Amino acid sequence: MCKIGTSSLFALACLLVLVQAARAGEPAGPPAPSPAAMPTQPPFAFPVVPPAAAWTGKEMVVWDGKRCFALDPAKCAWRIHPAPPIGEPDLDVPSLFSLRNGGLIAAFWGFEKRKPPRPRGWSHLNKVGLRVDLELPEDRVRTILHVFRLDPGAERWTRLIELRVRSIADLPELEDGRHLVIGGVTEPKEGVVLFVNSNMPGCPTLGIRVLGSDAWKLVARGNAPDSTGTDTAVVAGGGKVLYFGYGHRRCNLWSVWDEASDTWTVLQPCRPRYDFAHAFSGDALFVFGGAEGTGEDYIVPGGSFFRFAENLWSDLPLEGGPSGRRSASSCWTGTRLVVWGGLDDEGEAERGCTGKGAMLDPASKTWSALPREGAPSPRERAACFWTGREVLLWGGRCGYKWLADGGAFDPERGAWRPLPATGWVKDPATGEWKSIQ
Repeated sequence: MCKIGTSSLFALACLLVLVQAARAGEPAGPPAPSPAAMPTQPPFAFPVVPPAAAWTGKEMVVWDGKRCFALDPAKCAWRIHPAPPIGEPDLDVPSLFSLRNGGLIAAFWGFEKRKPPRPRGWSHLNKVGLRVDLELPEDRVRTILHVFRLDPGAERWTRLIELRVRSIADLPELEDGRHLVIGGVTEPKEGVVLFVNSNMPGCPTLGIRVLGSDAWKLVARGNAPDSTGTDTAVVAGGGKVLYFGYGHRRCNLWSVWDEASDTWTVLQPCRPRYDFAHAFSGDALFVFGGAEGTGEDYIVPGGSFFRFAENLWSDLPLEGGPSGRRSASSCWTGTRLVVWGGLDDEGEAERGCTGKGAMLDPASKTWSALPREGAPSPRERAACFWTGREVLLWGGRCGYKWLADGGAFDPERGAWRPLPATGWVKDPATGEWKSIQ
């Protein structure tokens, strides 16, 4: 047997130390690949008008007037969704509304130029024989209401009506369709009803019952309020539609239309406000924040809720609640009211956008703040839906830029997860994000 002396062991130990030191000085190999960052910008440019969004019960559908996409929150992936066949009209702000069966209603105001009549000549003789130049009339623009319907599982939209404003006797023809607002949609026993109002004071509020195949009729006017300057038709559900009007004189009108009786009832008003967040719980309507006038009381703090059975407004608790804000997003989870984002006096982003929010438990009358970690970036006017498990927040704007990403909040876990920007899908094989266009 070969014996190794103490000096040899010492020399061997020193050699190992030198080898390890030499290896430590060698340049490191390539780092392990990190997962691809979730994209926050779409692979295309959104138009100037804000995209519309609706929840079908399984997917969130987004439509910008040209492209249409659908997001499955469970798979966190987008797909191309059939778009309404609108051609190439001069499109106003698009609107999407969900139906009880998971279908969709797409509605928008389009513009159509009317060609001036061709005169026989450029001049003519009047009754006394003088030559008078005949001026050509300028092209006028009339507004057309386009309505399409998509049933669940269908791949093609069905055109319901193309209704010219001049066909509605009670609604004056307007030169600019942006004066007309599609405030909401409800489903009575017959057809669907679109509530149309105007931000032109004095114009009537109309419910147009769309029966399909260009068949339509107006719901009863009764004591429905006229436009006051800024209007919101809130579809409350349960056979009722709540209409709100806020005018330049701070008038505050609340009326409810009942499907069964086709009648309007004037309700007790709450504090005047506009640009407020709202959500319907099934038996009560919650409103939060908003703005009032342009003075020191510009932002309305707190909120209120209205119970239809009692015909009474009550104030929401202030302690622990969100800051006073306008243009916030909200939804009802089945047991709680969620309010998030909007514009407040302490907004941390452009134009006062905030990324803070809170959740109200009406049973205990207590608010709990939503976590900031993982939440979407600050924004106003984001679409907000309850999926049955999560609160989806998507889109909105910060400053003058419309956004196309969002997040999902799980109330049970109390945590956010990000949603990819519209138009991206993750390749399960490579983990890379790819455009679906």
